[in-house]
Amino acid sequence: MENNFSLKQFGASLNYERVKKLGDKLDKISDVIDWDRLKKYLRVNAKVGRPPYDRVLMVKLLALQSWYGLSDQELEYQVADRL
Repeated sequence: MENNFSLKQFGASLNYERVKKLGDKLDKISDVIDWDRLKKYLRVNAKVGRPPYDRVLMVKLLALQSWYGLSDQELEYQVADRL
């Protein structure tokens, strides 16, 4: 059976495993915060233009930004880098 697993995918999987071992604060905080329940308290007022990002995702990003002291630009870079 032929494996089409590219070198890039292999590198990404190794990196993911390394990062996973470091721990995820959002996983730990998810034991305390019910994200689905929080979602109903977060309002979106955008009526025109591009649809907004998911409300819970934005709260998580703002939490990470605060915990790690990231600027808006650095947060944007880190998010794009992790995609």
